[in-house]
Amino acid sequence: MKTLGTFGANRPLSQLSGAPQITSAFTGWESTILLVKISQQIIDGFVQDFAQQIPFRGVVQPLSAKQIALKPEGERAWAWLQIHIKADSPVKLDVNDRIMYNCRKYKVMARLDWTANNFIELHCVEDFQNG
Repeated sequence: MKTLGTFGANRPLSQLSGAPQITSAFTGWESTILLVKISQQIIDGFVQDFAQQIPFRGVVQPLSAKQIALKPEGERAWAWLQIHIKADSPVKLDVNDRIMYNCRKYKVMARLDWTANNFIELHCVEDFQNG
């Protein structure tokens, strides 16, 4: 079976989407990022937060003005982050997960699966319960 080497992340040609593979470009942009995933458990009838540090390599940036304009009107004034993670990253975040980045709490609002292009994109909004 033919593979495409590092350009296609060693995936068989039959599994490639035909869309651009961003592996090389992503490697040049990514940096080490520390997120804290906040999960909750009920213990003795009380909700308790638990923090799990998640170090990974990726890209974090604010959403563009055009992307924010597409969000519901009541959410446009809040801080939004866009996180790009390689598809094979151990980071497993889903919609409604809560995270902390740079001492601010965010909620994952969208998980865009671009695994055919070797990455995952997350849209996170500042948690309104922040503080």
